[in-house]
Formats: sequence, C-alpha cells, structure tokens
Amino acid sequence: MSVQRFNYKAVDYQGGSQEGVMDALDSREVAHRLQQSALVPVWIRPARGSTDSKSFSLTWRRGPGRRVLVSFISELATLLSAGVSLDKSLKTLQGIFGSDEMAAVVARLRERVREGDSLAVAMATCPKVFPDLYIGMVRAGEAAGNLDVVLADLAAYQERQQGLRDNAVSALIYPSLLLVVTGVSIFALLTFVVPRFAEMFADMGMALPWSTQLVITVGDWLRVVAPWLVIFAGSTGLVMGQLMRRYAIRLAWDKRCLSLPLIGPLLAQYEMARFAQTLAFMLSNGIHFLEGLKRAGSVIGNRYLREVVGDARTSVEQGGRLSAALSSARLVPLQIVQMIAVGEESGRLSEMLQRVAQQLESRLDLRLKRVIGLLEPVLIISLGVTIALIMVAILSAVLSMNELVA
Repeated sequence: MSVQRFNYKAVDYQGGSQEGVMDALDSREVAHRLQQSALVPVWIRPARGSTDSKSFSLTWRRGPGRRVLVSFISELATLLSAGVSLDKSLKTLQGIFGSDEMAAVVARLRERVREGDSLAVAMATCPKVFPDLYIGMVRAGEAAGNLDVVLADLAAYQERQQGLRDNAVSALIYPSLLLVVTGVSIFALLTFVVPRFAEMFADMGMALPWSTQLVITVGDWLRVVAPWLVIFAGSTGLVMGQLMRRYAIRLAWDKRCLSLPLIGPLLAQYEMARFAQTLAFMLSNGIHFLEGLKRAGSVIGNRYLREVVGDARTSVEQGGRLSAALSSARLVPLQIVQMIAVGEESGRLSEMLQRVAQQLESRLDLRLKRVIGLLEPVLIISLGVTIALIMVAILSAVLSMNELVA
C-alpha cells in the first residue's frame, strides 16, 4: 500500500483545535499518530488527488437527514443504557435501518469500532454525515464513561432545536401561501379576465370610465412585462446567490436584516435562543467553556451575530466576561446578557442559559402568533379590496354600456 496524504482536524484535551496535513498509509494510521500526540481527531480526509481505501463512500453525499440522525442517536442511547455493548448496539441498529442509507453509515461505524477505533473516531470518518458537534459530544461522553447519558442528552437537544425550527417554519407557512394566492389571483384577473371585457368594450367602440381604462392598461402592461419580470427575478436570485457567497456582503446583509422593524427582533431572538440552548447543552455535559462557546456560535445562521459571539469568545480568552462582551452588541437581546451575567456571578451559567433559552422560545412563539395574527387579516382584506376595485371598474363600464343601449 502506497503512502498517501491526508488533511485532518483534531482537538487537544484543553479544547484547542488544529488542522494540518499528514502522510500515512491510511486514515487509521493518521488517527493513531494523532492520538499518540495527545490529540483527538475530529475528521480525517484524503487530500485532493489522493484516495483512501478506508474512506467512507457516503462522505461526498448530503447523507441522512437530521431526523434520521436524531433517531439513530436516540436509539443508540437507549441500547447502551440497557447494558448492550456498543458493537451489538450498532449491529442492532444496522438491522433496524435495513436498506436505508443510514444502515450503510452504521455498518461503517461498526466496522471501525470492531477494528479498535472509538465511536468518536469512527464518526469522524463520516464528516458529511455527523456534524462536529456530534463528534465532540461523543468524544466527551467516551472520555467521561457516560456515553449513553451524553447521547440521550444530544438527542433531546437536537429534538428541541428541530422543534424551534419547525415552530418558526409552521408559523410562516399559512401567510406565505396566502400571499402567493393573493398575487396569483390578482395577476389572473388582470391578465386573463379583464382582457375579455376589454375586447368586448373595444368592439362596441364606447368610451370607458377612467377606472376601467386604468385596470385594462395595467392588465395589458402585466401581460407584456410578465415574462421579463420572471427573467429579472430569476437573474436577480442567481446574482444575489453569488453575492451572498462573499463574506463581507453576507455580513452586511445579515446585519441589515437584524435592524429591520418587526422582523429583526424575531430573527435575533430565534438565533440567540439556539445559541443559548446549545451552549447550555455543551456546558452541562462537561465541555470546556471556550470550546462550548465556539460550538454554540457555529449554530448561529446570521453571520453578524456569529461575528458578535466570535468577538465575545476572543474577549473571554483574554480574561473578560461573556456578558460584558455581548452587552456591547445592541442587537443581542438584553435578557440574554442579564441572565448570562447572573449565571457567571452565581456559577450556574448552564442553568441560566437553559432558562433564558426556554423563555426566548416562549416569547418567540408568542410574538410569531401575534405577527401572523395581524398579517393574515391584512392579506385577506388586501385581496378582497383589490378584487373588489377591479370588479367595480369593470361593472362601471358594463353599466355605462347598458345606459347607451337604453
């Protein structure tokens, strides 16, 4: 077997991380040499142009969905807590998932475990399947000897995160559909229904009221520009997609989103609820504070808030307090800053973060319901009024036509 080049990422027992390149026969040798250097591998990947016979064939795919992973973690925690060995637990799960893609992942994990690797190292060989958060928590659980407890906590944490995401998406589904129906209905009226009446009025050669002329003009304009609007919207979407890949532009956009009225506070609450929930979970399972802060910051989707948390981590590394660092960012909810300050002073930061996450989730759910409750009647009334105005414009012309006939 020829020597190949591998890229790797590893962490030390103080929570620090490092990345590098190593020449070895296979990924197992890289993991073994890292462990000899008091490092725990997070992921090991063949360098570009190299091939590893031990590398996992599914790493290039998206991998199993989030819900499948949560199910896997939960079932594994249940089996381990019942006293079943790790090897037998993985074998059982392989049978449960059957021919599903997750079964291939479990088979890969079992193969590496039987060869002597820890579960964390085995999971690190599937970086597109298992996030760094999973690998870090499993590694901590194996080091502490309570892997089943950590896995159960991890599954519960992921379910809470999924619940928070599902609540936000569910709240936006109905108004989004209503908005689409409103737009399609008005467009159909102006481009398909109104032109039929316009042809009839033109055949009669009658003078039309100004309201009818306006509606017909708008309908004609929409029919002409509609294809161009579609092309423009598609092109704009593609250009924006490319621009958003640039860090500076995405950062400015995300900061602007946070300053929008009504939407900004909701977005900040959602992101910081995820952050607080993640950091509380990491700390309660014995993860080093700085490492937990780094992991919690990575779950934040808004780049500007992620930068704020990254700056706060730097401040903490230099001896500052997390609450003081976050208080300088006015977009971070004041409630989070105050609760973190209380937790730092009392030594119960994990508990305080869990409480503030629950409070933020409750407030977010309430505010979403209020916003949607206001938005729904506005959309319905707007649709009704617009259709009514179009129909009145048409009927006024019809009535004028009847008067001419009479």
